[in-house]
Amino acid sequence: IYVLRVYNAGKREIVVEREMNVLTLEEARAHEVEVRQAMKDELQRWAELEAFRRYPKDRAENIIDSRWVLKWKVVDGKKQVRARLTVRGFKDLQAHDLKTFAATASRWGQRAVAAMAAQMHWRLWSADVGQAFFRGLTIEEIKRVPGEQVRSLQFDLPAGGAQILRLLDGYKDFNPSVECLDMLRLGFGLKDAPRAWDLKLKSELEAFGAKPTKADGRVYVMHVSRRTAGGGSSLVLVLMLSTHVDDLKGCGERDVVLALWKHLEKSFGTCLLYTSPSPRDS
Repeated sequence: IYVLRVYNAGKREIVVEREMNVLTLEEARAHEVEVRQAMKDELQRWAELEAFRRYPKDRAENIIDSRWVLKWKVVDGKKQVRARLTVRGFKDLQAHDLKTFAATASRWGQRAVAAMAAQMHWRLWSADVGQAFFRGLTIEEIKRVPGEQVRSLQFDLPAGGAQILRLLDGYKDFNPSVECLDMLRLGFGLKDAPRAWDLKLKSELEAFGAKPTKADGRVYVMHVSRRTAGGGSSLVLVLMLSTHVDDLKGCGERDVVLALWKHLEKSFGTCLLYTSPSPRDS
């Protein structure tokens, strides 16, 4: 967050202060009920996204451990505990051979989007995909991509995690002594999770009709053919956007933007869409 400091002598300075919202050990103990519920909610999200399955430990080829990250989040003016389960990817035995490149739009590309919005009098918009890494290509889908490494990855829950996992349907008799969890999707903490998401996002944008530009492969444009006054036809730009991991920023004709939003929600679930003021709607 940015903080403007004004001193008695009239001096002003803008500084960046890091907001420390990670729970301390004392806070976690004092809010044990909320913490356990947050952990259950996180495991439920993993289960609903089919991110893992039960797996015998004696068949595990590449097993690592995991940890909880507990943070405060303000929702409707109230502080709530949020838990994120992160696997410790630095212990991944396959990590050294992985393709991990996942580009993001350049500064030039983002400026081009803003310039086009100003020129066409379009609203600027941004969209955010929740749990993006889990919505990328599954490990099974990655196997079918030419040149991609075949992945096999299992993990153990942190201490006490099995007790919470047993609260979910299908895991009531889970035994961490002889069982672990086999990853079906690449989650937080893995080096190639951003790449799996990037490949999936690129596929969905191109399926909608947006094409990457030659100048910047993470800036996409979409053209449609329309009749001209003279009876002919011409290609008209109707959409332009840039991608930065799970954040999309763009501009375009209103109906096209809404159609893209619905297309992304069909593929990735609920996406948050924000729009800026504009002199007029498209």
